[in-house]
Amino acid sequence: MRRLDAILGEVGSELDEFLSGGSPVDEAMKIRLLIRMSYGQRAFFDKKTHQRRAIRVMRLTYTFYAAELLQEQGLAGLAERVYQYLLAAQNVIQSDFGQASLQRLGANRVNELDDRTREALRQSLEEGFASIPEDQPIDSLPEDHRTRLAQVLGEITTGEILRGLFLSVGDRLWVDYLTQMEALRTSIGLEAYGQRDPLVQYKSRAFDMFGTLLSSIRSGVVARMFRTRPAAASTASRSAQPSIPQPPTDKREDASVDAPKKSKKRRRKRR
Repeated sequence: MRRLDAILGEVGSELDEFLSGGSPVDEAMKIRLLIRMSYGQRAFFDKKTHQRRAIRVMRLTYTFYAAELLQEQGLAGLAERVYQYLLAAQNVIQSDFGQASLQRLGANRVNELDDRTREALRQSLEEGFASIPEDQPIDSLPEDHRTRLAQVLGEITTGEILRGLFLSVGDRLWVDYLTQMEALRTSIGLEAYGQRDPLVQYKSRAFDMFGTLLSSIRSGVVARMFRTRPAAASTASRSAQPSIPQPPTDKREDASVDAPKKSKKRRRKRR
């Protein structure tokens, strides 16, 4: 009871602090507040480092409330709702990436676009692409053309990000998979002590491990792809500017150049 009163007090103080700002409370804000209220911080003293630390703890769970909402829905209907929600989220992320890329281009001209973007824009505008002057800046394009260009840029950027995300997740999990396969190869001979064929057991476990690898890659990509957000326009513009590489300084050359000078000084001192 004392713990419940403490949790309710923390939630009440956070709600009062948020409502005092005067921000409008809509459906999206309510969902965000429910997620925020479900987690809290707990301070403790770490005996090893002799420092005060804080960790995130779960305060509230909505398991029973979610079960009541999903009670009258079947598995197929629930899967369709989740799919539609994820599809809408992906479209919003793609639109954000397109607007960020369009803002990053700024005063660039149409002829300065890369070949892939130009080809995708030509296919999107069809006959309208021929009416665009090659030296016309991106900012001065008509609104419908800018919307199409933002859509094209969003699709290209999203595809590149998902490709890199898939490679990064797959590369990390693939290394773990190879490590597990090597451990399995060295220890599979012990199956003979249990009157089991090591070759059959090796094939069976390797097949299960590969299936687990594919499932982990899918879940890892899906879990991270909806948390990806475009950077701010200023940050993107700064990162888009090419950096001038500085010539590398070879310390060995400097040492070889300075070496004769030092040797001459030593010879003079000896004389």
